[in-house]
Amino acid sequence: MIFLILAAPFAGAAPPPPPVAPVVPVTDDYFGTKVTDNYRYFEDLKDPKVQAWMKGQADYARAVLDSLPGRKALLERITVLDQSQVAVFDVQQRGQRYFYQKRLPEDQVPKLYYRDSLEGEEHLILDPACFGTTAAHAALDFYTPSWDGQLLVYGISLGGSEDSTLRVLEVAGKRTFQESIDRTSLSVVAWAPDNRGFFYLRFNEPTPGMKPSERLYNARTYRHVLGEHRAVTAIRWCSVVVCPPVSKSPRARQPTCWYGPTARMRSPSRTRTWIKIPRRFMSCDATASTAPRHPGARSRT
Repeated sequence: MIFLILAAPFAGAAPPPPPVAPVVPVTDDYFGTKVTDNYRYFEDLKDPKVQAWMKGQADYARAVLDSLPGRKALLERITVLDQSQVAVFDVQQRGQRYFYQKRLPEDQVPKLYYRDSLEGEEHLILDPACFGTTAAHAALDFYTPSWDGQLLVYGISLGGSEDSTLRVLEVAGKRTFQESIDRTSLSVVAWAPDNRGFFYLRFNEPTPGMKPSERLYNARTYRHVLGEHRAVTAIRWCSVVVCPPVSKSPRARQPTCWYGPTARMRSPSRTRTWIKIPRRFMSCDATASTAPRHPGARSRT
């Protein structure tokens, strides 16, 4: 059936063939081995040849799709069904309180809701559109409720950038705290067991000449206490690493280190998540005086 539908347009007048990309050979010499690339110019999306080829391909695809019999009616039916759908996802439970994102047919982006029980009344807690501007829409990138469900950390970004700004909200009163932390794109947030603070991931501050990809290097985990407006504190991995003594025997197995805490805390009773990493990947040293003795111990930092 699918074959017949796709083949039907070509039974009559076929659309013009798609454009053929020009061959522009560029040859490099790698230690005596010559390698030729006929299409390196495609790396420059501003090249007129590249733009003409992409436009020609788009026009060809449009002509083929528009000539499919019944496609217009099918597309209209799919659009009607899609616009009647309500999507609920990203459900998180804290006690008897449930948080979730929901997108109605008329919504441009999902909104955040909560209920005090499965059968409780639905409350709108966060509408990203309120953060948008005339030039760019806003979207909710992440959210993490506190363990008691009273507070909420969330990240909002503009224009599809996913360059989030982290904020804190009181759920019941919808009061927004003064905290506003940038460079928290898709941050992993973990509340402390007492719900008075949280850990989060923050990326590098851009500097002149920094490549966009370098902003994602060496992100750090920070600890923030609500109401404290002093500089946030970075958690140094080496201060909480646990490593067994290194054997002097060349035949000894490579020792294993335990890193913690991370931002992935799963419950109030489990206040540390430890990552098992070989010593050779360590970036700094740690001593027994600055680290717990075993993965189940609590950190002193």
